[in-house]
Amino acid sequence: MKNLRIPTWLCSIWQRPLSPTEKLALFTDKHLMLPKASLIICTIFVTYLLFIDRKQENKPPFSRWIPTLWLLLVFSKPLGVWFGVLGEDMQSGSPLDRKFLLFLFILSLTILFRRKILWIKVFQYNFPLLCMILFMLFSIFWSDIFISSFKRWSREIIAISMGLLIATENNPFIAIQSILRRMVYILIPFSFILIHYFAEYGREYARWSGELMWIGAATQKNGLGMICVTSVIFLIWDFNANRKFYESNHKIFTLSNILVLIITFYLMGGPNHTLFYSVTSNIACIIGLLVIFTHVKLHRLPFTKQSVYFSIFISFVIIYGILVPFSGKLIGIDLSLILGRDESLTGRDEIWRRLIPYATNHFFLGHGYGGFWTSEIRELTDAHAHNGYLDIVLNTGFLGLLLFWNFLMSCIKKSYIAIKNYNSYHLGILSLTFIAILSFHNIAESSTVGINGKFISIVLFFSLLFDGRVKNKTANF
Repeated sequence: MKNLRIPTWLCSIWQRPLSPTEKLALFTDKHLMLPKASLIICTIFVTYLLFIDRKQENKPPFSRWIPTLWLLLVFSKPLGVWFGVLGEDMQSGSPLDRKFLLFLFILSLTILFRRKILWIKVFQYNFPLLCMILFMLFSIFWSDIFISSFKRWSREIIAISMGLLIATENNPFIAIQSILRRMVYILIPFSFILIHYFAEYGREYARWSGELMWIGAATQKNGLGMICVTSVIFLIWDFNANRKFYESNHKIFTLSNILVLIITFYLMGGPNHTLFYSVTSNIACIIGLLVIFTHVKLHRLPFTKQSVYFSIFISFVIIYGILVPFSGKLIGIDLSLILGRDESLTGRDEIWRRLIPYATNHFFLGHGYGGFWTSEIRELTDAHAHNGYLDIVLNTGFLGLLLFWNFLMSCIKKSYIAIKNYNSYHLGILSLTFIAILSFHNIAESSTVGINGKFISIVLFFSLLFDGRVKNKTANF
């Protein structure tokens, strides 16, 4: 007992009774809540959420974890960051991530071949996607970094294999919900823990201003915003689509989802707890919610007219999005000051000014897929274009942008076909929601170049999901 040391904070209050406020402060103080203990509690909570999700379906296939793990990797930090095994530079990438993706790809191909995929129907139903992928492959031949471009293109094939794993399940509609739910259940609580108890992973500081930024399980602030947008959209959609399930004596499950939603809104506020911490993500979230509620209210309007109006709307957003970097500012009403940003859109105008000459010099065909963002270009400009449409033009040119637009139009068509079907009505709305979010988010951020990005990967999953039966009915694996 001689070596027993009493903490100084305890000595200061040893001689008097604690007030209720002080007791609460001591209980919640992060210095008393050890990081290891918080991590254990979070792990137990997440495990419980995953257990509840599993109970919604009778014996879900273990293979569903393959696309789940892939989607978690897409939305979170690379494995090389978690385990400290990074490549020489951003161009070379992480060898650990490459090996893990290759492992998932081999597993997915093994399962797909055992399921006896009708590949002719896959190509037939996904001709716009096939054209876009083949053009990306063809474009790497004029890339200055051929090997790196091919490695980046191979990730597109892995993304497709993950989508096909979902589409060929016996219950694909339940599978896509389960995968999104698992992603939200894992990334949101652990992001909260990383931010508050593992600052070396959950926080970062701006390069020039030194501003504190929350990043959680993501690679940067906007990445956390995209995780939060996905969480808000899916959970609110889930409450609406599965209302009867939540109303039938599943109070614990309902309260758990509400708790995750509250944590999500807390993370979206950032360290200063403001509405405009990640402006692009928050606006995209509002747009997504409007799409959900609008389609719920406009169900009486003929689906053909809805499809035409929504396609025109998304086309207008894409045209607006590509014009913004060429003009160097938001066209029409400038909301930057209202949203707490300067007229330069946090330095985006300068980044666009430097990148536009590269885009105009190779406007039609681009620099080759994955061939533009070399280490030298990143040193001169930034890590990405902060505009998804400009990023597409830089990589695959205006022709690549047209193919991307054609792919989105086909996704919209498939979504409305799904809405006509009673069993997939709500999933069709969710698909349209992520298409709208993707289109708006690309105006001020780079959400896509290929199909293995954050929002575009979810759109891809729905596109393959709505193809109908592409699996031989005799295959039960």
